[in-house]
Amino acid sequence: MGSTMVAILRSGDSAILANIGDSRAYLMRNHEAQHSTMNQISEDHTYQYLVAQANEVPKLPEKLTRFLDGRKDGRSADLTPLQLRSGDRVLLCSDGLSSYVPEELFRAILNTSNSPSQTADNLIDAALEHGGRDNVTVCVIDITG
Repeated sequence: MGSTMVAILRSGDSAILANIGDSRAYLMRNHEAQHSTMNQISEDHTYQYLVAQANEVPKLPEKLTRFLDGRKDGRSADLTPLQLRSGDRVLLCSDGLSSYVPEELFRAILNTSNSPSQTADNLIDAALEHGGRDNVTVCVIDITG
């Protein structure tokens, strides 16, 4: 049995993202602007991700390649440094969101002036409306000033 994780530690405009498994992090620059950009800033640790990186590999089952399981053999999270700016919006989510809601839809939900808590509620509702059967965990963080 294992678990996935995505977390962020912020100090001023610097942050470190930690992730293991298929829980994801996205960064939206200028989240209320018409020309905002959104990028996945975490890397999935699944066979499917490996297949996408090397087109010659046959289709593999959608299974985790790395996860937290309490072992001491070096399974560790990826650490990604980030520089944050005022107007950024960060989304941390489980695969209960990213596996069910099309990226275009959750991008549109993120790109609003709604509060982080209202945005998180809207994302969870979208996951459930799109047939989400897995747990849906969402954290939305607005970077201000």
